[in-house]
Amino acid sequence: RGIVSEEEKIDLYSRAKVFLFPSLFEGFGIAVGEALSAKMLVIAWKIPAFEERFPCQSKANLRLVKVGDKELFVKNALKAIEDYDKLDPSGVSTENIGITQTWDEVGKSVVNALETTI
Repeated sequence: RGIVSEEEKIDLYSRAKVFLFPSLFEGFGIAVGEALSAKMLVIAWKIPAFEERFPCQSKANLRLVKVGDKELFVKNALKAIEDYDKLDPSGVSTENIGITQTWDEVGKSVVNALETTI
């Protein structure tokens, strides 16, 4: 879809059943975090950015698949779509996915890290 407004993005997340994210080049994983915050089931590659950012994945609606195993990625995606009606999205919260900071706190952490490395 390209670049969308925040309002359109929220609308898209609210109408989606599953968030498939086959990207290998994520530095932070903000799209995955947004999808999890929208209480969506996420299927993504098992890359360091997601393992580090979302360490409590077993409690969350995040399924990380071994990189390159396309068949397993597709199986997970199809199963997620098939089982969508059985999921209880009310059980997913930012506490379950390891997000404990506000955006202001994240911003301050980034600024502090940059200042100490310069």
